[in-house]
Amino acid sequence: MRRIDLLGVDEVPDGTMKMAWVDATDPVLVINEGGEIRAVQGICSHEYFELDRGFLTGDTLTCA
Repeated sequence: MRRIDLLGVDEVPDGTMKMAWVDATDPVLVINEGGEIRAVQGICSHEYFELDRGFLTGDTLTCA
């Protein structure tokens, strides 16, 4: 497993999310919820839609 630095903590303020790209091809959505940083696959699995265009409500992410 390799470690990849995607974004700086200051680039994703609390309660927001931002898309980052691994090797310019793989989208990763970085989410800051209450100061806890999480990273998830950046594409919706059922609509193939970029999740950074979706909605973050608490700990629930909904695609647009």
